[in-house]
Amino acid sequence: MRPTGHIRQRSPGSWELRYSPGTDAATGKRRILTATVRGDRKAAERELRRLLRTLDDGLLSIQPG
Repeated sequence: MRPTGHIRQRSPGSWELRYSPGTDAATGKRRILTATVRGDRKAAERELRRLLRTLDDGLLSIQPG
């Protein structure tokens, strides 16, 4: 399954990124990771693309639990 993500404006100049690296092997539930980016929407989109690319490349290590 390809990782997906969403962007939400928290306040002017602050953006919340939510992305899913897949499911938890132990529980079978979808995992959701969050990050906050300060700046404009373009900066948030760049950061979300970078995070999703690291998931695709297998460079982001996610600890179970």
